[in-house]
Order: sequence, then C-alpha cells, then structure tokens
Amino acid sequence: MCPVLPGAVGVMVLGAVFGFMDTGEPGLRAGGAEVAAAIDAAVVEKGAVGVIADPLFTDWVVAFELMGLLLLVAIVAAVVLAKPRERPEGK
Repeated sequence: MCPVLPGAVGVMVLGAVFGFMDTGEPGLRAGGAEVAAAIDAAVVEKGAVGVIADPLFTDWVVAFELMGLLLLVAIVAAVVLAKPRERPEGK
C-alpha cells in the first residue's frame, strides 16, 4: 500500500466534512418555523418528489450531470483497483 494514501484519504474526508458544513442557503442553515412552513407548503403543492425534482432538473442540471459522471469514474476506478494484478511467470 502506498504510504501517502492514508494521509490523502484523511485530507479528503476532512475537506468533505468542512465543505458540507459551509454549504446551503443562509436562511436554511438557521432553520426556524417559517422555513418549515415554506417547505410544508411546497410539499403540499408539488409533492415530495416534485420539490426535489424541479430544482434538480432545471437549476442544477449541469451539476447533476457532472456528479453522475464523477460517480461513473469512481465506479470504474474502484473496479480497476479491485482487479487482481497478474504477475509474470517466474516471479
């Protein structure tokens, strides 16, 4: 195993944790009764799937497609890394 790999994984995990802590709308981070009421009204109007699907496929379609591509690359990389290496004869 590469000696740098555990440190790199730790840095990626910390980056993801701190990145997710600082995302989102300022009003949504604070929470509150008015945010809950707005979410409830949107769910009643569009349904639970519509509330998520509308912005995902209109405002965030490029990010959604890039995330799908990133996940595909990660799956292919995991398969390649999990494949046992063939050793030449005599070694």
